[in-house]
Parts: sequence; C-alpha cells; structure tokens
Amino acid sequence: MKDTCEDSTTPESPGRRHLLEGGLYAAAATVLGAGLSTATVGRAAAALPAPQTGGPMSPDALQALSLLLPGAVFAQGSKAYDSSRSTWNGTIEQSPAAVVQARSRQDIIAAVTFASAHNLGIAIKATGHGALKAAGNDAILIDTSRMKRLVVDAERRTATFEPGVVAIEFLRAAQAHGLAAPTAVSPFVGMTGYTLSGGYGDLPRVFGLGSDNLISAEVVLADGSTLRVSETDNPDLFWAMRGGGGNFAVVTSMTVRLHPVKQVLSGVLTYDIEDARRLVSSLRRWDDTIPDNMTMALSFFATSVTGTPRPVVTLALVYFGNPEQGQPLVDALVADVKPISNTVKAQSYLSYFENDVKDPGYGFRNYWHGVLIDELTDPVVDILRSTVEQPDSMMMLLFSYYRGGAWSRLDEGTTAVSHRNASWLLNGRAFFKGDAATVARAQAQVSGLARQLAPYNSGVPFTYVEYEGPSRLPDVYGEAKLARLREIKRRYDPSNLLRFNANIAPA
Repeated sequence: MKDTCEDSTTPESPGRRHLLEGGLYAAAATVLGAGLSTATVGRAAAALPAPQTGGPMSPDALQALSLLLPGAVFAQGSKAYDSSRSTWNGTIEQSPAAVVQARSRQDIIAAVTFASAHNLGIAIKATGHGALKAAGNDAILIDTSRMKRLVVDAERRTATFEPGVVAIEFLRAAQAHGLAAPTAVSPFVGMTGYTLSGGYGDLPRVFGLGSDNLISAEVVLADGSTLRVSETDNPDLFWAMRGGGGNFAVVTSMTVRLHPVKQVLSGVLTYDIEDARRLVSSLRRWDDTIPDNMTMALSFFATSVTGTPRPVVTLALVYFGNPEQGQPLVDALVADVKPISNTVKAQSYLSYFENDVKDPGYGFRNYWHGVLIDELTDPVVDILRSTVEQPDSMMMLLFSYYRGGAWSRLDEGTTAVSHRNASWLLNGRAFFKGDAATVARAQAQVSGLARQLAPYNSGVPFTYVEYEGPSRLPDVYGEAKLARLREIKRRYDPSNLLRFNANIAPA
C-alpha cells in the first residue's frame, strides 16, 4: 500500500488475502513495471474486484485500484477524501465512490481504465470551479489539482500546461516573458476547464476566446486509450473540445498560443446605483468608438455582496496597448458620468490581474444564470437595478462586453462555440451562506432574474447551462452543432462515462 492511500485492509486481513490469492498484487506490479501501458492497465483493471453498487467502494476494490497507479486513492470518510471532493460552489455536494489524486498522466490512464472496466462514471476536478453535477457512488472522481507542470516557450509564443495549472500561475509564467493568453477573470480558475468551456474573460475582443487559442492537447479517452488532438490530429475531437467542455476526453496537457501583452491602461470606475441608466446610455453612445483592444465589464452589486450602504455599479476597463492612446477614451467616459471612485491607471497586465487575488466563491453557495444579450436597453437596466435593490438581494450581476473584435471574426463553424455576434454576456449570481430558507430565497432571486430577462435573451454560453440541464443545450449550440457534438460523443464516449458536467449525451 502507498502511504497516501486511505484503506482499511491490514497485512493479515481477509481483504488482503483475497487480493493475494487472486494474483492482483502481481498484476499491479507487472503494470507498474511496464510503465502503465494502456493495454496492460486495461487487462489488470478488468480483473480487479468491482466496486459495490450503491455504497462506498469496498476495501478490496480500493486496494486494487491503488496498486494500479502511483498517485493516491482516498476512501469515503477520510479527511483527504473530503478535501479532495470539495468544490468552489458549495451547492455541489459530491460523494464519489473514491477520489484518485492524480499526479501524472499515468494516474489518469489507470483511473479512467479502472472506471471504464467497471462502468463507473468519471468526474474530473482541478479547482472545483467547473463542478456542475454531483458525482455519487456510481463514479470515481479524478482530482488533477496536483498536476502543475507549465512550460512557456517564449520564442514560439506557446505555453504547455497540465490540468492543475490555474489562471494566476499561468499568467505569472507568461508575463515573465511579456506574454499572455486568454484566461478566466478569476485568478484561481483552472486553465484547462476554462479553455474547454469556450474561454471567455478579458481578452476575446483582443486575441479571441481561450478555445480559439488552443493549439493541441494530450487526452485520455473514456476507455483509457490516449490521443493527441489538434487541427491535423483527430480534428473532429479537436473541434468538439473547443467549446464542448469536458464531455469527450480527460485532458492531461494542452498547448495554447501566447501574445505580447505588457503595459495596459486598466482599473475600475465605481458609480452609485442612481447613475446606472446614465452610465449605460453613455456606453451606448461610446459603443461605435471602442477599439478592438479595449475590453470592459459592467457589474451591479447588492449591498450584501459589497458591504456598501447602497448598491453600486462598477465598470472595469482594460486597454491593451499604449496607455497614452487609451486615456482619452476613459477621460471622455468619466467626463460624461462622474464616478464615485476611479482606479484606472497604466500598469502591467499582471498587476491588474493580481488586484483580484481573492476568489469570492470559496466557502459560499451560489446559483447563477447566464445569457447573451444584444443591447443593454433601459428596460434591461431597470431589471438589473431592481434586482440588486431588493432588501434581501444576494445578487451580483456581471456583464462582459464582447461585441466585435477578434473572436467575432472567426467563422461560426471553426469551433463548437456559437453566438460570435453577441454583444454582452451576463453572469447573474447569488452568493450566500445559510439554511434551507436562504437556499430557497437565492434560487427564487436567480429564477426571477431569468424570467425577467427572457425576452432579451439572444443565446446561452456553454459555461452557464449548469442548473437548467440539457434543455438549454440547443440555445448554447444550435441544433446543427449539437447534433454534430452528440455524434462525436457517441464515437469517443458511447457509454457517457464523462457525464458529470454540462452533459452532451451521445447520439
């Protein structure tokens, strides 16, 4: 037994004798000595005792699984199990049959092959931000957070990283060379899940989506076999993985394109809620003059989120280029509607990004609703304002501006991502801690926002289909793309083992 494996068998226990009598230690030793070839792992995994159905994995099965991989296997009830299964969103309570803490590609191959041999679902977790459905006793959770290898090739302007790398780690390494790529706006979101889910953030108008910048990936399929995917290697799978999420394979590493990014003009303008209409009206007039290298995000905050006496509206701005050229744009906006505070200044992109080193979601439960909206009309602004002005509101409403720019110039068929003509992406979210009554109130607030915004909805980004399930998938992709994705899913994961996500069922 490895010292990191949680198990109840002892050297003299019946469970251990059973394993010895079955020759499984010898099989595992053969597998490990052979470098964990997929075929060998498959034969060994198929011979191992199957996990119990409807309850914790048996000691025999845990012991056998642990022998197949160098990484750790955690059993239900252990401290390591509880910490490894935790997610960013406290509403997702996972209780998988076991957690495999992967430290290498070999660990992932072994865990996936074991799961496949026993028809167990496969759930993947790096940071826990992407956990959408709770994995239960019918699944193994693979925790990739320890896989942190990251290599920046400044000459070729590429970065290759494992699935445990998060946005701030990636950006610090890239910015050491004056480079960057699209990342999530939160520093602690995993780069791999972000990229597979489309990859929005600050840079779509400048350099495209995260998925648009994916060059290649090394993956493990649901049967334990391995592939390289790129525009020339398995291009159908490469197409699906750029916007289709983790439905098709488990990524062990990916390579993305980097771009020069050094000084930016960036910061946040904060306004009283009373100025919401005036501010948005000013933005509408400003719309035609916004260059592709400028991004912005408009947010409405309830007092419970900010701790301020009144709800506020903020406008986060980033101008990628010479700050002196971007300053007149900011000055014109500030002159039109005077903010309460103004932190916009010339700084490195990394400095701007590091200003948000806290992730507000950890330790909280949250519900959210995401839509694409073509225009922020006055009626839309009134809905947003009334939402955060409710006395018991727990809402934070984030609108990211995406009209035009690099991402919109790609053909709709290039990747699985749709709606490249969208203007604004809304992430409406309730953050909370509390009892069942608080949960019900949060759900009601998010549902109420969704109903009010329905007439203005022009589509749904993949990242935000979580709580309403597969019924929204046609709104994410369109019927033609969804049919193509389901066919690719049938080809690569016909049993839908990779289903603990915004699931695309096989055709």
